[in-house]
Amino acid sequence: MAAISKDMTYEEALAKIQDIVGELEQKEVSIDELIKKVDLAKQLVDFCQDKLTKTEKDIEKIIEEK
Repeated sequence: MAAISKDMTYEEALAKIQDIVGELEQKEVSIDELIKKVDLAKQLVDFCQDKLTKTEKDIEKIIEEK
């Protein structure tokens, strides 16, 4: 599984989450593979949440400056 890159966009991370969910819905996976996929999905969700939080703070800062 690919590691999360700091250069990854929100959209790329979201697409990877959707891919993981799709894979899990389409086929059976071993317990070991399931653990890896769920762990990666959690990292991606955390990454997306961090991006959203940072963006929200940046927008609030811009609005306050006006």
